[in-house]
Amino acid sequence: ALSCFLPSIASTLEALDLRDTCIDTVGMRALSLPLVLFGRLTELNLRENELGDESAVYLAETITAGMTSLTHLDLRCNWITNVGAAALGQALGKSAPSIRILRLSSNVMGETGSRDLAIGLLPCCKLEKIGLSGNTMRDGAAPALAALFRRQVNLRSLNLSRNLFEIYGAQTIAVALGGLPRLEKLLIRENHWGDDGRRAFQQALSWNLGLRLEDADGPKQAAS
Repeated sequence: ALSCFLPSIASTLEALDLRDTCIDTVGMRALSLPLVLFGRLTELNLRENELGDESAVYLAETITAGMTSLTHLDLRCNWITNVGAAALGQALGKSAPSIRILRLSSNVMGETGSRDLAIGLLPCCKLEKIGLSGNTMRDGAAPALAALFRRQVNLRSLNLSRNLFEIYGAQTIAVALGGLPRLEKLLIRENHWGDDGRRAFQQALSWNLGLRLEDADGPKQAAS
């Protein structure tokens, strides 16, 4: 029913919040055409649905087909793995290079998915907030992620908490973040890099007196 109603408001809608509405592959397929019609849509929130990879690929194809104005995309908690992450990275990099806020925390992208996501996103250089916590990311993805982060001169907030990075990942990413002038918030807790990894971030970012660095393991935090 929603997919039938959406085309009637497509010419004016700029933000669409469909969080926690049980959208699965069938629902995403039904939404694809209406979403393409949203020529002015800048914000899409699909947080806490049941998308998975097949729906993520449908969404990627929809973005490529015409969602060029998209600046905010929230896909937290959707069981997206490496396949969906790669497709989304390529679609956003190709068709929505002005994306500013990207939230993909609490998925299961893993090392391959996060690497392919970062490679696909390389044409994007306006990201301000990136959420990648809780994605089982490992050191093998660190060079690609570092290359992406290095291009984001407007980046203000980055969440890398609850992943599986070790010391190499910490050192590689820390160097990239050290050159970002606007970084205000960095969450890196609950990884496997230990005190040496935390020190790598502290040293690389010691010049940034306004940075809020959350590096101590403590109470569980909400995905961002």
